[in-house]
Parts: sequence; structure tokens; C-alpha cells
Amino acid sequence: MRDPIQSPEPAEPRLDAVPPHVTAEDYAEVLQGRADALAEAAAEEREYVTSVTDMVADGVPVRLYVPAGPKGTWRELQQAKPA
Repeated sequence: MRDPIQSPEPAEPRLDAVPPHVTAEDYAEVLQGRADALAEAAAEEREYVTSVTDMVADGVPVRLYVPAGPKGTWRELQQAKPA
């Protein structure tokens, strides 16, 4: 039995589904904007993360990314400081 606090597994979004109140011509602009944003994000340099944690915040599933920082983890930066 699933924990009642956690929401069900999210369904995969359908990017090609057009709501009934939006015409296909109007929605084509939205799809093009999404494609442009995905292409731009894919071209960016990847950032290193120290950890990734899945959790539930007020009933909403979230994923927490902890960045590694410019030269590594916080602990590594502290150890690298001259005394």
C-alpha cells in the first residue's frame, strides 16, 4: 500500500496534446518555445552537484540538488584555506 502522504507517480507529460480551448496554430508557438528552451538548456555547461535528494514538501514531490560549488564541496573549500 502506498503512503497516503506521497502523491501518485507523475504521468509523462504529452507535449503534443492540444487543450480544446487552444487552436493548433496557437499551440505551435508554445511547442516551438519549449523546443527552443530545451535546446538552449542542453547547450549550457553542466553543473556538478554534491547530492540529489527526492523528498515531499507539503505533499508535493520535489528533487533537491545541492551544488558542489566552484571548486568542490564546502568541506573541500574549507580544507583548502591556508591557516
